[in-house]
Amino acid sequence: DIAAGSGCAKGLVHYHFGTKAKLVAEVAQRVVHQRAASWTQVLGTPSPQEAIDTSWGLLTSEAEDGTVHTWAACVDRPADKTDQSVTQHYESFNRQLGQCVESLLLGSGLRPSVPASELGALLGGVIHGIGKMLVARVDTVLLEAAYAAAWIGILSLTEANI
Repeated sequence: DIAAGSGCAKGLVHYHFGTKAKLVAEVAQRVVHQRAASWTQVLGTPSPQEAIDTSWGLLTSEAEDGTVHTWAACVDRPADKTDQSVTQHYESFNRQLGQCVESLLLGSGLRPSVPASELGALLGGVIHGIGKMLVARVDTVLLEAAYAAAWIGILSLTEANI
C-alpha cells in the first residue's frame, strides 16, 4: 500500500526500511518531531487562553491534514505489533507536552500540583482521543467543548505560585 501510494516499487520500500516495524518506527519518529515542534510553539504563547485557542486550531488542522490519522496508525496497533520505539516516541511527545504546559502555567503565576509528566500524559491522551474523533467527523462543537473542559481540568491541577 505504501509503495503504491508513493508511486514506487515495493522492493524500494523494503530496501530502505527492511520491515514494516522499522517503517512504522521511522514514520512515528518524523511525526513526533514535527508535532512536538508545532505544539511547543503553540503552547509557548504568553497566556493560557491564547494557548488553548491556538492549540485547538492546531489540533483541527492536524486532523484535516492527515497528521492525526498517520499518528494513530503508528500507535493504535496491537501490543504485539507495536514497535518499542513507537511507544518511546509517544512517551517523548507526552513529556514535551508536560514541560510546555508546566512552563505555560508557571509563566501565568500558577504552579502545577502534579508532576509535569502527568500533565503531559493527560494532554497527550486528550489530543490523541479528540484528534481521532475529529477525523471520524464527530460534532466539532462538542469536541471543542470537551477540549476546553480538559483544559479546565488541567487548570484545576494548579495553585497560585506565591
